[in-house]
Amino acid sequence: MPPLPPPAAAHLSARERHTVRRVMLHEDYLMLIRRGTKRWGSAADGLLALPGSLLLAPRGIVADITNEPDGGGMYEALVMSFPPELVAESPASSPSMSQAQLLPTPGTELLEAIERACRSLIAPQASPRLRWLRAAEVLELLNAAGLGFAPTPLGRCDQVRRLLGSDPAHPWSLPEVAARLALGESTLRRHLAREGWNFTALLRELRLAQGLALLQGSTRPITRIALDVGFQSPSRFSRAFAERFGFLPSVLRREEAASAPPT
Repeated sequence: MPPLPPPAAAHLSARERHTVRRVMLHEDYLMLIRRGTKRWGSAADGLLALPGSLLLAPRGIVADITNEPDGGGMYEALVMSFPPELVAESPASSPSMSQAQLLPTPGTELLEAIERACRSLIAPQASPRLRWLRAAEVLELLNAAGLGFAPTPLGRCDQVRRLLGSDPAHPWSLPEVAARLALGESTLRRHLAREGWNFTALLRELRLAQGLALLQGSTRPITRIALDVGFQSPSRFSRAFAERFGFLPSVLRREEAASAPPT
């Protein structure tokens, strides 16, 4: 099995409005909006996060997300994710959230802790221990504000995602994954089916989700991202991405879209 995943953070940015369909959260997330707006859910009953506000989304929920640039043509946000093992170390002292919540005016101490944690999580030289402690501080402050996440055990799909995510470009097969998890192939198929998945669909979903994260939070070109997440060509990645999320990868990279030939 791969090592425990560390808490993670990214600075997301986009220059075009886009809606990401059916975002599936497999960890607890925190999103601090810096520029533009983020709408979680529908315009009728969703949450609208303005600059300076904090959006909290617990593990296990699914929603459409719309990111809208501001008048200067930019959307920016800091995003943190917390692995279940870290959440279990910092159990909520009040009833845990079961759906996304919006904190319009987070306190100064919490904002400073988020900024500090994101710097450590993004910095390549930060030690794993420091990253864990910085993220734990944020969770403690959220708990103190009555906004704790619920500790939940890993399911079999979570374990498979963790293994696949350790190297998404690897040519994974169900027999190899079953062997890595010390399971029979038929047993693994049954476990995945109980959670509504098959192996091929799960692998494809993970690769596309990681591709989305890299498009939003890195400067890698689309051609590199496609290969890094396991697609054989950028064109196959772009088609699969558009089918899954509802827009082309180039929407998140305006400069590449402007220079690309028409297709």
